[in-house]
Amino acid sequence: MAISTNSIIHYTNTFNKLRSIISTQGFRISYCREKVNTRGGQNYSFGIPMVSFCDIPITDYKKNFYYKKGEKLGYYGDYGIGLHKNWASSNGLNPVIYIDYNSFAGTGLRKSLDYFNDLDRSRSEYKSFELNELIQIALHAKNYQGELIINDKLIEKRYKFYDEREWRYVPKSKEIKNYPLLVNISDYDTNKDNLNEIISDCYLKFNLDDISYIILNTTQELDNIVDLLHEKTAGNDFLFKKIVTKLFTNEQIMSDF
Repeated sequence: MAISTNSIIHYTNTFNKLRSIISTQGFRISYCREKVNTRGGQNYSFGIPMVSFCDIPITDYKKNFYYKKGEKLGYYGDYGIGLHKNWASSNGLNPVIYIDYNSFAGTGLRKSLDYFNDLDRSRSEYKSFELNELIQIALHAKNYQGELIINDKLIEKRYKFYDEREWRYVPKSKEIKNYPLLVNISDYDTNKDNLNEIISDCYLKFNLDDISYIILNTTQELDNIVDLLHEKTAGNDFLFKKIVTKLFTNEQIMSDF
């Protein structure tokens, strides 16, 4: 069995959010908190504008991540949409770079973050092209293992992020109205809602033909999504039939795969 797929999947936690993604044909970019522990016991937290995906076969996600010790956890949501990896490549997505907190790679990351934190925020270099290029590693870095916190709740103390095989889209600054790509944690905590409101119309777009599958929670939701897809394909019967064959439910995945 393959340990990765030809698609990447974005999971979300409500049916309405999934509908919105399909309706707008886009993933809304938003600032998210990231924390990285590095060699020497130095921890860094910051905000990054992004959209996250994972590269795990849907059967493995549902059976190994979605359930734990018989309890339904649904870390990232009951709904998902998969897109082809050639779409991911053409849009500049990249797998996350996983770093062990005690590795020498973490040292290099720490030094680049120290440089960032020492900058005078009022200077033009804070938003410069060179700085945005310099911090690309930091923008795509994540610890191999650490605390899993969702909605300010500690889910697991020693969670292996490495097992998620995350792919991440981080836009260019110009795609989010020239706002910064790496936000100091104090600025993030103070301005998160305002920042996300400002870039609320910024999306990572896709075409319906880029979809490899759509994951619903129950069969009762199928008719609603089928109607939406019929509307979005606007009379293109071939495309409509093609996408409808890519609809799955959690019930189906858990029982048939």
